[in-house]
Amino acid sequence: MTYPIVDVSAWTVVVEEQLGASEKVWLAAPGVPHTPENRWLFKPVTLHSNGHMQGGDWAEKISAELAHLLGVPSAVVELGVRSGRAGTLSRNVRPDVEWETYTGGLWLDASANVPFSLNSSVDRVHGATPGYSMQAIHDALQGVDVPYGTSVGELDAFGYFTGFLVLDALVSNRDRHEQNWSVLRHALGRERTRLAAAYDNEGSLGYNLLDARRLELLADRPRFDAFVARGTAWRFDWEEEPTPSLVEAARRAVNLGANAARDHWCARLDLLDLADVEAIIHAVPGMSEPARRFARSLITTNLGRMRDEIC
Repeated sequence: MTYPIVDVSAWTVVVEEQLGASEKVWLAAPGVPHTPENRWLFKPVTLHSNGHMQGGDWAEKISAELAHLLGVPSAVVELGVRSGRAGTLSRNVRPDVEWETYTGGLWLDASANVPFSLNSSVDRVHGATPGYSMQAIHDALQGVDVPYGTSVGELDAFGYFTGFLVLDALVSNRDRHEQNWSVLRHALGRERTRLAAAYDNEGSLGYNLLDARRLELLADRPRFDAFVARGTAWRFDWEEEPTPSLVEAARRAVNLGANAARDHWCARLDLLDLADVEAIIHAVPGMSEPARRFARSLITTNLGRMRDEIC
């Protein structure tokens, strides 16, 4: 099996995305209504002036497929190309026009019981917005319903949010800031507010490394392990505490929520088959062999750490 690459050169530009630092456009396929559920966010890969092309496309595709394996609600992601430029297509997590999307930052800011307010970048502390803490997210998600397609009663919204952090720890995604998750609010108030599926998992799997660096780390196990251990949850406000690793952040989130969340995600991690992980990595076209080996080793290492430290 090889994942297809969808050519979206002829797709209609619906709107340009304003959030985030990278260039993105919302597209719709020819002949379909330009309603939210039919929109796909095309995000081109970053090409540096020295010719180095980052692997954000394959990193996001692998992360999305791993999310589905784990049962983490996630946006559908396809590999794409637009006017000769490679990238990813991420389907809108907003189901239709009756729903409004609130980023995590907006939702926290609107929550009366949470000491958080939207700040400009100058107010950030080492990349984290003050008040963007695990406790604040937990409190703001009280009363929010679970994502579409999930089992009602199995986990609450924060329980599913911890799944986002379990996924982040598995793929070493350090970019779960307050704009990289959302809630969905019904515009007419006819349905309960829901946590949206995870999205924007590009910053994973050493996507921005050169192959020479990957090979260097793979050849030296202690250095590789040290590199993996440096993956920290720097986007969250830990106040005066040292910034924990992504695995430790996932452990704290799981322990903060209901006991059912810990049992649920530990069971999912226990069932994760590395043969299935290998099949996902192998199915990505155009990925270099060092990148495949590095991604496989990174996931294997993180999975072992989570089974030991969380479960």
